[in-house]
Amino acid sequence: MNDNNSEGEFTLHRDGSQIATLDFSETQYTDTGTTADGEKYDYTLERDTGDATASSGVSSAMTELPAPTSLSADAVSTTEVDLSWTATHNNGDTRVEYRESDAGSWTTFSTISRNTEAETVTGLLNGEQYDARVVAQTDHTETEDQ
Repeated sequence: MNDNNSEGEFTLHRDGSQIATLDFSETQYTDTGTTADGEKYDYTLERDTGDATASSGVSSAMTELPAPTSLSADAVSTTEVDLSWTATHNNGDTRVEYRESDAGSWTTFSTISRNTEAETVTGLLNGEQYDARVVAQTDHTETEDQ
């Protein structure tokens, strides 16, 4: 293939499906068809001059996964706390975690639907202080409430 040839066209593929045809002068493209939060997409570019066809390597991009927001906690007994938050992601699940305050690792209490915005954490020890967080997660990434 002659690299100086400005003839032909480029086809852009996302996850193996063609999403656009671009002429030789186009050097960028915005993919508006990616609507799932926290999803990974693989792109390839193919050039066809009529005489020959060549493909690029695979380039990957991931959409942003917004974190749940506005986490609040309300003790309902000496061993239970009600958590509530605003779910902002449209893909994946929500993981509810807790730990003794200032302890190192988090314990997963539950993994629930991304549309759920409340959970009661049970089995806590009377008199202990706890931290809690909610984490948006997909197969590709996760983001926690700050």
